[in-house]
Amino acid sequence: MATRADQRGWGPGWPNCQADKYVKVVLSNGVRVIARREIAELAKLLFEDGIRRGYLPRDGQTWGASCRSIKGTNTPSNHSWALAFDINSLANPQRRPLTTDMPRWYIEMWKSYGFRWGGDYISATPDSMHFEYMGTPQSAVIDTTRARARLAAPGHQPVPVPPAPLPQEDDMPTGYAVPCPAGALNEKGEQSHVATFVPLPVLGSLNGMWHGGWVSFASDFGGTTLRLAFGMDGKVTREISDFVLEPGIRRKGVPIEANEAVCSVINKGPGDVTAWVEAF
Repeated sequence: MATRADQRGWGPGWPNCQADKYVKVVLSNGVRVIARREIAELAKLLFEDGIRRGYLPRDGQTWGASCRSIKGTNTPSNHSWALAFDINSLANPQRRPLTTDMPRWYIEMWKSYGFRWGGDYISATPDSMHFEYMGTPQSAVIDTTRARARLAAPGHQPVPVPPAPLPQEDDMPTGYAVPCPAGALNEKGEQSHVATFVPLPVLGSLNGMWHGGWVSFASDFGGTTLRLAFGMDGKVTREISDFVLEPGIRRKGVPIEANEAVCSVINKGPGDVTAWVEAF
């Protein structure tokens, strides 16, 4: 079977993502993921069966759609079709040797309904958080029907989730919001803002320090450039410079050695921007 979703009838992925086919799936434990409309019910059934059997997706560590390429390539990620999910990323990192806290029954359940598990990768680095739907739109109907019959709780009637044109700020993984204010225009017509560091919340298990995480940006417009810096007691320890935004949510993994952060808009652009920091 073809690996790329556009070869299986799903249409274009990154950079021409079909955001009008993204929908929000809200799980019974409060975790929210963005899925492709055609597999939204299937994903919900699988997540919910896992919850009932004791393996819960964790808030801030589980997500779906992301309009991007595979890291370091120009190949669209299956996340850009909203056909892939990363589940409990902290306990299921992309690395060798294979590391996972997922019970075998959980992995086999997803695989039995058309998903490939990243932990089975041989030539690529095992990615145990990652599940991607490998079927066609037609097989998604069949897999959903099977799952509905076998996995739905007695009397349960899945309710289709409404479509969302783009993920919004409240769809982002739980994390710490770093404000990204825009200041007055300078002589070049660029927005400038003299921002100050804000403390990151204390993480007890890390003795108050952030040692790594995801940075996520939400925007409803394109063309704005941000600078996000991390620091320790006022000294910059890591900077993401000239990060150009396009509409939607973007996520970037970064090593962090910091207890504070600052975000600023460094060129002109309309609307609001939010940066979220999530610890590894």
